[in-house]
Amino acid sequence: MSRVTLSFLAALTGVEHVYGHAALRARTISQPLAGARRMVACAPRGLAHLSVLALADHSAKAAALFANVRLPASFFAGALMPLTFGFSLPSTNSSKLDSTLKHANVLVGVISLFAEIVAVVHATVAVNKLTEAGALPSESVLALLQRDYELAWLGTNVQFIIGLLGAAAMIGLRAVLAMGVSWATVPATLTVSAVLFMMSLVNEGIQDDAEDSFGRISFANNFPGLLLRYARLIIRHARLTGGGLLIVSLALGVLGVGLGVFQLARRGLADD
Repeated sequence: MSRVTLSFLAALTGVEHVYGHAALRARTISQPLAGARRMVACAPRGLAHLSVLALADHSAKAAALFANVRLPASFFAGALMPLTFGFSLPSTNSSKLDSTLKHANVLVGVISLFAEIVAVVHATVAVNKLTEAGALPSESVLALLQRDYELAWLGTNVQFIIGLLGAAAMIGLRAVLAMGVSWATVPATLTVSAVLFMMSLVNEGIQDDAEDSFGRISFANNFPGLLLRYARLIIRHARLTGGGLLIVSLALGVLGVGLGVFQLARRGLADD
């Protein structure tokens, strides 16, 4: 065999040697990766999800969630208007009781109506922000809401539920006026039953969504906790931003509700 042939074979052997090392390194790197993928596939569902979790743009989904509450809130706001001011209330045999219940109906109606309107405003402003400016990538929709829109999301849901509870109370008040004092226990019992049932459903929904993908408590465990969290966020937001309108609004709202309840209690005691 000639010297040229030997040199040529040596060159080929060297190339094969280099590519052989490259292939070996590729297998060395790919084998742990394949093993990791198999571990993720065989891991529990929560751990597998945690391993492959990535940041993404969830602004469209968040806007859809706000819109899902805004539509029924708008509907109930329209329905509460005639219930509060449009339809004449029936009368019982007691003029004093009529006066107290009618004043209570108007007070509950005003609170419920404003609650639904505030829910619509919360949701509308949030949808506009998400649509116009978008949002930074997040792990999930819940993570996005907790990070950037917690006050708006809690406000939308809390105000909407307050309006629903007020609507149920107004139905009970009208039923008492229509059926009379002797039948008052029946509509009162049904109203309390409906309110408790709604609160049970709300609490279950809050508990189901209470933990995000990392197991952290996100908002609250029940509706009272959600309401307390919302109140704290409003106060903190007012202190941080120094918004005069918000501070005055909170003060007047608390004062109005307090005066209304006080006047009803005083009227009821005077009637007795």
